[in-house]
Amino acid sequence: MEELNKAVKNIVIVDENLLYRVILKKMITGYSSLCLFGDFGNADDAIKYLVSNPVDVVLINNLPPLKVIEISNILKSISKKMRVLCFNCMYNENIEGENIIRVYSWYDILSKLGK
Repeated sequence: MEELNKAVKNIVIVDENLLYRVILKKMITGYSSLCLFGDFGNADDAIKYLVSNPVDVVLINNLPPLKVIEISNILKSISKKMRVLCFNCMYNENIEGENIIRVYSWYDILSKLGK
């Protein structure tokens, strides 16, 4: 098991696909420096949680196109307080912000978390 830097990173996963959430949870639990604070199948629940429970990193993968448009401004606001790692996909290409970071694979996520 490879380790990241010593600081523990508290992570929330947002993905409407249960299988992807399960896979990401399994990957995260393989690192003692990563702590899963929650996983959400929809953006509304995730945003409600994040507004009052800031974490170090939000990992976003698959959201419905209409939801992406609705939550883009909210994510920009949240990204001022925490990093948002966003898988680079056509359906979320319009999510942009100062602390919104594009990722392309699990290894890319690890490299971004290690910094």
